[in-house]
Amino acid sequence: MLKSSEEETSMNHIQDQNKFEIKTDEHSSELTYRLDTPNKTIEIYRTYVPDAIRGQGVAAQLNKAALAFAEENKLKVVPVCSYTASYISKHPEYEHLLNK
Repeated sequence: MLKSSEEETSMNHIQDQNKFEIKTDEHSSELTYRLDTPNKTIEIYRTYVPDAIRGQGVAAQLNKAALAFAEENKLKVVPVCSYTASYISKHPEYEHLLNK
């Protein structure tokens, strides 16, 4: 379980692999993206969370981190991943990041 106080959790941004990753003692979740530097966009194309820890907010944490990265770097977001598109639609504070 992700919420166990005994299990260590860590968030990492592995820029050379274009991904954000959350690792626990037993599981690894990730959000992967592509950067288009000339157009100043970030295409978020995959959020993966293992079945055993779904529903615990891990995908939301990954997306928050990616959206914060986009904002800090003045990137517009292209949400190819259906979870990311849904997350942004439920959190209007991120809509200004969309590449319209």
